[in-house]
Amino acid sequence: MIMNHLMIKHPWLRIVMGFIVVFAVTLVRPTLAQDHAPLAHESSSGEHLEELEDIMKKMGKTLKAIRKGSDRADIQKDAVQLQEYVGMAAQHQLRDEEENAYFQEGMAELMKAVDQLVQASENGEELDEAIRQVLSVRKKYHDMLGV
Repeated sequence: MIMNHLMIKHPWLRIVMGFIVVFAVTLVRPTLAQDHAPLAHESSSGEHLEELEDIMKKMGKTLKAIRKGSDRADIQKDAVQLQEYVGMAAQHQLRDEEENAYFQEGMAELMKAVDQLVQASENGEELDEAIRQVLSVRKKYHDMLGV
C-alpha cells in the first residue's frame, strides 16, 4: 500500500524500482540455472550428453532404415546394429535419478524388443510386429521423458 502511494506520488521511483528488480533478477538468474532439475536428455557431463545424442541419432537412422528396408539381410544387419546402439546408450546415466530410472527401464524394454526383432529376422519370421513393438517402446519412453 505504501509502495503504491510512493509510486503515484513519485513516478521516478517506478523507474528506480524497475532497475533494482532487473539487477536483482540478473544476480539471481545464474543461481536458478544451476539449481534447475536436469532435463531428460542431460547426462552427467557435456561430453557424455553429446555422445548419447549421437548414439540416439544413429539409432533413429538405423530404425528408419529398418522400416524402409525390403531386403531381409539388410534389415537383419540393421537390427544387429540397432542392438549395439541400444547397448551403448544404456551405458549412459542421466543426472536426475528418477529420469535415469525411466531411461534405464526404457533401454531395457527397448533391448528386449530389438532382440525379438533380430531373432525374427534370423528365423525368417514376419518382421512387421517386431518393428511395431520397437517403435511403440521408443514412443512410450520418448513421451515419458519428454524427448
